[in-house]
Amino acid sequence: DLQLDFAEKEYRRDVRVTITDAASEVTGVVQNPRKRPIANAGVLIFAKVPLFWMRTSRRMRIAYTDQEGRFSVVGLPAGEYLAVSTPAVDESDLGRRARLEQLQEAGVAFRLAADDARASVTLAVR
Repeated sequence: DLQLDFAEKEYRRDVRVTITDAASEVTGVVQNPRKRPIANAGVLIFAKVPLFWMRTSRRMRIAYTDQEGRFSVVGLPAGEYLAVSTPAVDESDLGRRARLEQLQEAGVAFRLAADDARASVTLAVR
């Protein structure tokens, strides 16, 4: 989960590379205050732990809702996450620590217990 720099022909110990066909999936819906689905709403999913708040983190994703307000994100590793939807969410928020701190309190918490876990969340647009 952290970037490692390697020089040409450099040898490293204690590094594990895992290749798998298992993938988690987070699905959900974004609703307005009247419980109606919202189309084309941005959804930001990010790790609860600030250590992973890097733009290139595999624990951070943006998705957009379809016409029925539904979204889906696949491939997040096991861990604890927050999901939030606001009209101003977009790719520029990935890895911006100050922005993630602002959104942290509004986020809906969920957990993926394994790399192939499933989770579902309902978000109110903020």
